[in-house]
Amino acid sequence: MIQRTNLYKSAFEGFIKEVSAAFNKEHVKLKKMAPVMCKNIERTFYKVVLKLHNLIFISEMGVFVVTKKTYYVYKGDHTQLTDLLRCSFVFDSFVDLYKAFGVFENVANSKSDMKGGVLRAKDRFDPEKMPFGYRDLLVNVMCPGTSVVCEVQFHHKIFYDSKKDSHYVYKRARLFDVGERNLAYEYVTDHIKSKIPPEQKYVSCKLFISRFNKDDDDDDHGKKEVTVSSLLKEWFPDKNNEDGVAGITEDGKTVSYLQILVDQGYDKVEGLKDLTDDDLKEMKFKPGHRKQFIKNRDNYFKSLEDKEKQEKEEKEKEEKEREEKEKEIVQTKTSGGKKEEQIEEDNSGLRETKNYNNFLAKEKIFIVCGALGGSNGGGGVYLVDTASPHKYTCIREDGYVNGQAMCRISNEKLYICAGTSFGAKGGGMYIFLHCSNKEGKIVYFSSIKKSNN
Repeated sequence: MIQRTNLYKSAFEGFIKEVSAAFNKEHVKLKKMAPVMCKNIERTFYKVVLKLHNLIFISEMGVFVVTKKTYYVYKGDHTQLTDLLRCSFVFDSFVDLYKAFGVFENVANSKSDMKGGVLRAKDRFDPEKMPFGYRDLLVNVMCPGTSVVCEVQFHHKIFYDSKKDSHYVYKRARLFDVGERNLAYEYVTDHIKSKIPPEQKYVSCKLFISRFNKDDDDDDHGKKEVTVSSLLKEWFPDKNNEDGVAGITEDGKTVSYLQILVDQGYDKVEGLKDLTDDDLKEMKFKPGHRKQFIKNRDNYFKSLEDKEKQEKEEKEKEEKEREEKEKEIVQTKTSGGKKEEQIEEDNSGLRETKNYNNFLAKEKIFIVCGALGGSNGGGGVYLVDTASPHKYTCIREDGYVNGQAMCRISNEKLYICAGTSFGAKGGGMYIFLHCSNKEGKIVYFSSIKKSNN
């Protein structure tokens, strides 16, 4: 037996230990760390076939795996092998997992002997769908001091605990690959998936966020993009055709409706709006399929219009509720029974005695805490209309707050500085109902709407 060794394993292990120490320093909770592994390449194999210069590996995986992957997956290009050395981290929560990735990236990018830092990060937790279901975060870096590409895997416990079973299923499912299709995967999708309870189904991070954050500009992330192809696969499914869409047969050759539409320039979803029955007839759509196409097309665009209308109504409803709450706060009485000061006019602008030199808001309404007067210049809470700065409404004017005291609510990205002119920045509006007069801290507040800044 030829003696085998790995010249670079220790260097990679040293890097992983450094990363693990950084996890501890940043209080990242690591459930488990699998040892550094490497694929097995015999000395003769490396000399004759791969020619990897002075590199020899040791592992229990066997030379067959590397040979097969090199010549059948990477078409003989051994430089594309990116997992000759690899290591795994396992976490109980996604919070720790993604925090760990940030720490890992910082460590890798800071090392001068690691070319390029993090070369690639493939987040397989993110897509809405993943073939065969297993998910992880794969990261590639170079082994310190070398050009050998290594792989670091970030696993969540719920997937890692079933990894062996998943791999067993995956190996057998690959036996059902037919071209670009997998018959086993299609069978499970068609006949098994619907029987799985919703609470046992995985929801991608972006899709989950998009469902609960309608104001986010990226609320469509995690959702599958709607294309002409995806619509036709839904309307005219035919798994016997290469593109999965039914079609017509001419001269013994089947041409799908998708191919027909694309050839005629209808490759965008919006373009389907203009198609008439005569257009489809000219493109040789079957009579029944023409009716089905028009019905499905009209229903699809109507659903988009209904959704847009519903979102508009919800937005108007939220705005109305916000305005009502705003009026309610303005009308709130103080503890002494006095009504709050209403909006007043002053053509000269804000009073000279009031500090307003640091307007931070870019939107119509913002809040200044302690900046516009209050008792002894602190403790007051005001609403200011930046379109007409001479208009303001006093919400509270009771109690002195230390002019140097600051309360930072980091989760809201909002700074409140009693006794200065700092206000709440952004499109959101905050109403602060009470200020402490002891320690210079805001002890209670009520939020009307979150700020996006």
